[in-house]
This record gives sequence, structure tokens and C-alpha cells, in this order.
Amino acid sequence: MGLFDKLKQAKNFITGGAAEVSISFEEEYNDGNKPIKVHIHCQVKDADCKVRKVYIKVKATEEVIARDIDIARDEGGNITRYREDVRNVIETYNSGEQMITGELSLEANQTYDWTADIELPSECNGTYHGQNARHEWEVFAGLDMAGNDPDSGWVSFYVYF
Repeated sequence: MGLFDKLKQAKNFITGGAAEVSISFEEEYNDGNKPIKVHIHCQVKDADCKVRKVYIKVKATEEVIARDIDIARDEGGNITRYREDVRNVIETYNSGEQMITGELSLEANQTYDWTADIELPSECNGTYHGQNARHEWEVFAGLDMAGNDPDSGWVSFYVYF
């Protein structure tokens, strides 16, 4: 292994660039009454990887925006109106970390795929986007390995109960 290979390996360790992870869904919309099939795709870059586990996380958040309007009158009788949007976000569901598979050795320049079923509790809200409120579902997939974990980032999906 040359100097540049060692530098590239160090960069991937720090940035999580050893692999690219992405997510796709079997169905774009789900009625929430059956498991949601999530496909995790992994493209390993230039070097072999030792992975402790492949995992997913699922969360739902509700965001509400309330408009706060204040009116002030100065000494001259002039009225000034101040408008501020007050935003509140609350997490309505968090699955924690769900392990998809245990320890693996992934070979350089190879593609790997895993499938997971997400079970949602029936008492949760589905997806909605209103004028002043929204409720969104997201899933996150990652590879637990030394350094910064390669991951998919949070990916939205739609749920309708």
C-alpha cells in the first residue's frame, strides 16, 4: 500500500467516504397497516471494509408554525406591526436503532443490498403537509464501522393510515 492509498484510507475513515449508502422503498406510499419494505444499497469504494453492523433508524416529526403579530404605537401615534413565525418541532416517533445484520467484511468496488421491514405503530399519525403544520416520516440507514459511519442521511417516506 502506497502513501496515497494510506491518505485515501485516512480520508475515508474521517469522512465516512468508504462506501455510499442509499435507501429505496418497495412502494412510494404505504397505508401503515402492513410492514414497509426498505431496500438498503451500499457501494463500497476503493478499499475493503470491516463493518460491525448495518442498521436503520425510523422517526416521525411534527412541525407547527404559529404566526405571532405584535403591534406597537410610538409617541407620535405611528403604528408599527411586527410579525414573527414561531416554529416548534416535536419528535412523535423514534424506533431507535434496528440492526439489519451483524459483522461483515465488504470487498472493495462491490455492491451490497439488504432489505428491512419497518413496522409502524397504528396509533401514530400518517404523513400530512398543511399550511401551518406538517408530519413527516423518515428513515436512516448506516454502516457501523471504524471512523465516521457511511450513511444514507434521513430519507422521507409517506405513510397514510
